[in-house]
Amino acid sequence: MNQSEIARFGRSKEKRFDAKLIVLAVVVNQKAFLKYCNIFEGNTADNATLEIVIEDLSSHNTVQDLKPIVVMDAGIATDDNIKLIRAIGSDYLCVSRSNLKVYEAVTSRVTVMIKDKKLKPMELSEFMCTKCYLVYQW
Repeated sequence: MNQSEIARFGRSKEKRFDAKLIVLAVVVNQKAFLKYCNIFEGNTADNATLEIVIEDLSSHNTVQDLKPIVVMDAGIATDDNIKLIRAIGSDYLCVSRSNLKVYEAVTSRVTVMIKDKKLKPMELSEFMCTKCYLVYQW
């Protein structure tokens, strides 16, 4: 990475000031197979690059009738970025920037049953935080 033209020293979530960083953005299909990836400079804030990343990745989405889901960490999940994702008509999945303590099940949505790798049943339900801005969508 010492010869990399895009790796930069920056703010590391792991408090690693001795290592250069990059930003990796990917497009995967419904089965999580990688379809496209791009690497961005590592010295820019994640929350400042989302619009550029979405534009780049959208041009490589070959399935036009499926709505993409943006998966992001808490560093990207700012109010402005959530508004951007909603404005382009996408759904999102993210880690909350704060502790979610007050939430309720969305009873109007269907509960989905799946099995994990060991074939144990798992129930997936949609929940909504009643005291925060971030809402899980699918």
